[in-house]
Amino acid sequence: MPFLVAGLAASIVAIGLLFRLKRRDARRLAEKLEIAIDRHIDGLVRVRAQSVRFDAEGRLCSKEWQQEIERFLDSQLSSTLSARELRQLEARRARFVCLVADRVAAGVARLPVYQ
Repeated sequence: MPFLVAGLAASIVAIGLLFRLKRRDARRLAEKLEIAIDRHIDGLVRVRAQSVRFDAEGRLCSKEWQQEIERFLDSQLSSTLSARELRQLEARRARFVCLVADRVAAGVARLPVYQ
């Protein structure tokens, strides 16, 4: 019985460590993305301003902007990542697309022309 308890405790500790490592890796990846965004924020704001618009019926057209975010992730972030980080990026890509869109939207909101 003591071996069963020790094995169960070791399993719980191992699972906890695994989750901690995954959270740390995700945090590091998000930090790298933040650095890349900061480095290119002016260009991203300009591209967003040029590509997000409303059509004749008043519908928001943002497909070009979404494609630009994908290109940004592929060209500016992917080249700085390890194979493991690339797998994490692909697994959480939608989250990182939202992060880029939110950061750039905040940058656009700070510009006097949009206020």
